[in-house]
Amino acid sequence: MTTIAFRDGIMACDSCWADRGCQVTSQTKILRLKSGALWGGAGDADDRAVIALLDNVKTFKQMPSARQLSEIAADICGILALPSGDAYSVDIEKHEAATAWSAQLFPVGRYGYIACGSGRDFALGAMASGKTALEAVNIACKFDIHSRPPVHQLVIRTVAKGTKVGK
Repeated sequence: MTTIAFRDGIMACDSCWADRGCQVTSQTKILRLKSGALWGGAGDADDRAVIALLDNVKTFKQMPSARQLSEIAADICGILALPSGDAYSVDIEKHEAATAWSAQLFPVGRYGYIACGSGRDFALGAMASGKTALEAVNIACKFDIHSRPPVHQLVIRTVAKGTKVGK
């Protein structure tokens, strides 16, 4: 359980890592990929397979297919913010009635912000009222019992076409 939000080039997250209703550690849930993109994931704690697929993605054309994502077979929702500043929701899940995994990948819509995790609705409401991603996650931490401070943030480094992105 978690809260991750993205708005105006900033991704923010809470710090609560839990197992069976108990907080086991406190650390960030967002990271900068090799491509310079930001990844924030909620769900299965082991998202290495997703990171491996997304690590070098700089443009939408380089995105893995929904089939490739579903083959990971992990319950994950996440946000991928590319170096261009474009952001995408990445959702992989197993439907209750189905035996197969499915995945969805879609761009951040008309509002220009997105959130995922158990505190998603609180964060979306906060951003709808004009709050930043950081403020939205702080608000979610007040109301979502599965999200806890401290809140971390990373800023996307938008780059001109052809420019290399460093760490």
